[in-house]
Amino acid sequence: MFGVRTRIVWDQAKVYAIVRAWPAKAHAEASVAAANASASAIGGQGSGALAADVRKVRPLGATRSAIGSTLPYAAIEHFGGTITARNTDAYGRRLLYIRPGEILATKESVEHRGKRYLDVATAVYLSAMPSGLRRWFPR
Repeated sequence: MFGVRTRIVWDQAKVYAIVRAWPAKAHAEASVAAANASASAIGGQGSGALAADVRKVRPLGATRSAIGSTLPYAAIEHFGGTITARNTDAYGRRLLYIRPGEILATKESVEHRGKRYLDVATAVYLSAMPSGLRRWFPR
């Protein structure tokens, strides 16, 4: 053992792939999976604008991305809370539940249960990222 010389040869391309490229690819795939799962968790009967906005992954760097929405009602959909009427109309400060042609109910405020759709994104990302890395790394 002593006196035997060994030579280490670094494959620069392989080192770069292991350190930079493969984690970036795994992150990108995990981010898309997390965004899609989060958008599916929103559900709802509305226009689908919130789900479409959440489905867009916003890259912030090689292994950093943002998933979420800046729509005005995104936080109340995620966390839940009390929705109160802002505008005054013929019914005063009231929320109206309307079906075509008739007003079914009015209230001053309603409690909205949060859907916690971003928690789904976190859970999916935390399981998809390591499995993506295992797929890219050699055995």
